[in-house]
Amino acid sequence: MIELLPETKGNLIAVKMSGTVTEADMDMYFGRVEEIFLQERIEHLLLDWSELDGWAPGARTVGTWFGMHHRALMGRVAVLADNIWEDETVRITDIFQSATVRRFTPAEREKAMAWIREG
Repeated sequence: MIELLPETKGNLIAVKMSGTVTEADMDMYFGRVEEIFLQERIEHLLLDWSELDGWAPGARTVGTWFGMHHRALMGRVAVLADNIWEDETVRITDIFQSATVRRFTPAEREKAMAWIREG
């Protein structure tokens, strides 16, 4: 499941991924986010993976394609995730090459929000 979080406003998109994310989840999410990109200049992204179990086959590929399409816009990406997602955080860094990407533990949510807003 993917949901836009209440912090999504201005130049920030905040997303929570939980359970096993599917291609259908990605398609629905990206449709909503494209509308935001048409209305706002998005420069920051918060990915909350604190309740993520993983991705169904094909879902990561869809996410990578979307990230590659919008990667030049991002200045900062905060990933809220436990250590098990460290390799995926590296993948996010590869996608958003011009952005500063930092991983924060779920307990550091406020720290992540402060960091992303200062950018």
